[in-house]
Amino acid sequence: MEIKLYFKKLPHILPEGALFFVTFRLEGSIPLIKLKQLKDEYELTLSQARINSRQLKDKIRCKYEKDKEVLQEQISDGPFYLKIPEIAEIVKNQLHLFDKIYYDLICYCIMPNHVHVLLDTSIQNDKSKMSLDKILKRLKGPIAVNSNRILGMTGRFWMHESYDHYIRNDKELNAINCYILNNPLKAGLVKDWRDWEYSYPKTEE
Repeated sequence: MEIKLYFKKLPHILPEGALFFVTFRLEGSIPLIKLKQLKDEYELTLSQARINSRQLKDKIRCKYEKDKEVLQEQISDGPFYLKIPEIAEIVKNQLHLFDKIYYDLICYCIMPNHVHVLLDTSIQNDKSKMSLDKILKRLKGPIAVNSNRILGMTGRFWMHESYDHYIRNDKELNAINCYILNNPLKAGLVKDWRDWEYSYPKTEE
């Protein structure tokens, strides 16, 4: 199995043909002061790490990534463009557009300011092979353009970097699947996850 590793601000490990849990968020959905505080703490810890220890630095980066994700889930600040039905439909349609082409769509949840999605890229063949970072560009780009048009806005719609995590076993898969579908319930938006209009669980055919 080929594994692609790339770095932006954070390390991304992208094995070919893997299952991925991905979160992408609206630009400005994390208050900058809290994000800056977390980043300052991360950079301080990184500077204190052994200079030549790549493994330790990668571990610190991964912890920062996870801590940022927790912070994102705890904050209810706007913008909340994804709660606009017309925009939520754009996201939904774009996610389903590439289903059975570049990935098998396992589940997703479109929240007011972020999207959780679970993708299985093992269905790809030589004709449809595409890395996760390129898949995300095909998903997020058209959504941003069409949503900005509706909102009468210009500029960045999504935060630059998405959170991605490849799933290693069935136990992890089931836990993340439940986490995604229960997100609206946890946020107090519904009393039953099935009442959230923009959740999608794949059912056995």
